[in-house]
Amino acid sequence: MMQGDCRKLVLVLLFLWLNAYSIAWAQAPPRHFIKGVVKAAKESEPIVGATVILLEKEKIIGVTSTNAQGLFLLQTSQKQPLQLKVKFIGYNDFSVQITPTLSPQTTLEISLKENNLTLSAVEIIGDAPGSYRKLPGTATRLKTEDIQMIAPVGTQEALEYVPGVNGVGDDGFGNSRLSIGIRGLNPRRSARVLVLEDGVPIQPAAYVYPNMYYNPPVERLEEIEVIKGSGSIKYGPQTMGGVINYITRRPRKDFGGMVMLTGGTNGYASAFAEIGGWGNNKVHPELQLLYKRGDGYRENNTFEQINATLKTNIIAKENKKLYLKYNLNMEDNQATYTGLTEYSFRTNPRFNPKKNDEFKVFRTSLDAIYEVQINKHLVAVTKGYASYFDRDWWREDDMFIRATSLGAYLNGQEVEAQNYTSATDLVRVGNGQTNFGILRTFATAGIEQNYNYEYQLFGKGATLNIGGRYHYERFMDSFKVGSSPTDREGALYQTVSVTDSTTGATTQFREALPRAQSRTFTTTAFSFYAQQNIQFTERFSMRLGARVEAFEQEVVDKLQGSKYNDKTTVVVLPGAGFNFAALTDFTLFGGVHRGFTPPQSGSFSLPFVDNGSQNTGSTLDLAAEKSWNYELGFRVNKSWGNFEVAGFLLDIEDMVAAARSAVFLNLGKVRSTGLEAGGSIKLSRLSALLPDINFAYTYLQSKVVNALTPSHLNSRYDAYRADASGTLVAVQDTIDISGNDMPYAPNHTLNIGLAKSFAFGLSLRADFKFVSQSFSDFENLTEGFVQNATYLDANGNERKYLGFRGDAGPIPAYYLINLSASYSFNKKWRVFATVKNLLDNIYISSRLHSHPSRPEPTASSGILVGARRQINAGVSWSF
Repeated sequence: MMQGDCRKLVLVLLFLWLNAYSIAWAQAPPRHFIKGVVKAAKESEPIVGATVILLEKEKIIGVTSTNAQGLFLLQTSQKQPLQLKVKFIGYNDFSVQITPTLSPQTTLEISLKENNLTLSAVEIIGDAPGSYRKLPGTATRLKTEDIQMIAPVGTQEALEYVPGVNGVGDDGFGNSRLSIGIRGLNPRRSARVLVLEDGVPIQPAAYVYPNMYYNPPVERLEEIEVIKGSGSIKYGPQTMGGVINYITRRPRKDFGGMVMLTGGTNGYASAFAEIGGWGNNKVHPELQLLYKRGDGYRENNTFEQINATLKTNIIAKENKKLYLKYNLNMEDNQATYTGLTEYSFRTNPRFNPKKNDEFKVFRTSLDAIYEVQINKHLVAVTKGYASYFDRDWWREDDMFIRATSLGAYLNGQEVEAQNYTSATDLVRVGNGQTNFGILRTFATAGIEQNYNYEYQLFGKGATLNIGGRYHYERFMDSFKVGSSPTDREGALYQTVSVTDSTTGATTQFREALPRAQSRTFTTTAFSFYAQQNIQFTERFSMRLGARVEAFEQEVVDKLQGSKYNDKTTVVVLPGAGFNFAALTDFTLFGGVHRGFTPPQSGSFSLPFVDNGSQNTGSTLDLAAEKSWNYELGFRVNKSWGNFEVAGFLLDIEDMVAAARSAVFLNLGKVRSTGLEAGGSIKLSRLSALLPDINFAYTYLQSKVVNALTPSHLNSRYDAYRADASGTLVAVQDTIDISGNDMPYAPNHTLNIGLAKSFAFGLSLRADFKFVSQSFSDFENLTEGFVQNATYLDANGNERKYLGFRGDAGPIPAYYLINLSASYSFNKKWRVFATVKNLLDNIYISSRLHSHPSRPEPTASSGILVGARRQINAGVSWSF
């Protein structure tokens, strides 16, 4: 009875609820719709991510953004006319009065006109729809959401997601010392790549010392652009590998900011804050502050970094804009080049005895970009920049000891130094007595003027880009010898006493210490370029251009009586490319350009130093590196994904290479060929349950075509070996390395990731990275040779060629798995977490600065281990 009454009660309540709901629904005001599509007026292509705002008397009642087809849909209960605004970076704001309709079938078409004064000067590829598709060469743009999901500790980690890029790890934790190679070029400190920030060169000395000992922290980057094709001819001087352009966050118009805190294992912590928009309609300032620290992946490997940036947009008039940016960067690192021996790598890959090694950086810079729209066809851009960069690196001299003596050594006891052939359990440690300081200071300044002119040529659309630049750089390079591991003064000279055997009188004079060095390099450079884009048809366009580099390099050697030498170089670098839209979503592109690398400090002094030839006594005159770069590829842009595939060929002449020895030589001809593929497949468009796939793959064959080089095995006083007949002969001075692989040029590099974003704010990503084996030297010494090869010395004793120092042999293949997750509670709060190297794989990243032909412990570095497992978590708050 009671059970039946309960059923009746439930039915009555359900009927009353449904009746009330239906009455409320019937009385609710009908929904009105505003549907539309946003396109670029010039290209007539959809704009993705444009902000669409619905207002009633200046009060926001609805906000959305356009999808991949440029479509948007807003709903409102209002039926009276409302204000609709559309905004997108790089375009003029659009505003219109609109009356909502009862049916969502009516589509409003909105065309946005490009605004040439939106800091396009800081970009290479550009934000405009179609700008990427119409490029005549390979290009990759890591967008804000990509960087946010990867959540890299530093920019090198992010760059390794770009096809054609191979990174070689230093043991620095902060990722401030960038080492990446493009298409088989040597990755050593990214010296063969031009690196820009907001379109301005940031290398210490782009001509004579481009090594990247400063790298902007990833926290203040918005996007990263990488171009490798003929489009790079517009930029210089490093035109062989490619161009990297870091795009920093632009000053906001409205008041607001962001705070992001991150913490993790290995003592990692990062605090970043920015605030802006407190100016007025004409001035938009922004301040960014960063503090970053960590303990590193090895013992005695801590770092601290402080980075501050003040930037502002000044809109003088409607057609004029000035962008100013000031940056200050300070770093204090326990950084060392003391790598591991084979024994240390096997037993304790975190081992590092060098607690007194120190690397300090101070850099300050000021950039200015002034844009003027002279008329609707002509835009002028003036860039000015200046920077001061100081880096002091003090490192204790090394020695080898036995592992059995390590405990005593760490307790401060004196232990016996070992010869590299004496034991299999060698450990490289500091000698506890001396150190050296590599002290380098750079001052750079330049001014650049560019013009962009759009016009009609033979009745077809055309764009002419022309520009010129004056650039000055001064590089002071000193190598001082210290008297203890903590010495921070060092010395260039020593006092020598000479006694006259006849009179007994003693004379004292000062002479340079054996290892000391003090030189000043100065470069004055002028460069000019012209680049013509012609749109022959709606589908086919060409880009023709040339760059002229004219510069004088000077060097003063203070320890050689202030000896002065100079060298003047003038080169013409042509380039051409095409773009053909074979189908609506399928584009062919290709190009050829002349690449060039200026003589750098390591080789620049050699033309003025005798090469030691007993026959001629002539001097070395190293030629600058030059190349012909070719590529051919295609792009596909679909709603379900986009990708780019390209084949490339680099023919390099007169490559300057140390061949892992102490002397720089023109190696000869090198050829790099390969295939790049990268992009994304949006499986989520097929099913909400499926993730999106992101991938980047490079197949590379980088070979020496013809060259002779000093052998790794010929620089020892007792270097003998037996020939085929058993006769003892001296090792030859040079060997033929034609056909050998270039160092640090792996045949296969793969990044593949799965990403999934959910409507409720959760985003997940998993990445797999694989790098195949590469060699660390030009002789391509194999692991078997390094471990097993022996020779007979002059006394007939058998010895190992290379001992157990860890500075010879290949870089074995390795793989990594990275995970990341992010959850946005709302538009203000977001939490995130990442795991780098999930399985904590222990792998060799490089044998940096190692010279297998030089067995002295200080002359080589040994094994440097790649990044270990790193777990980070953080929170960001926007206001």
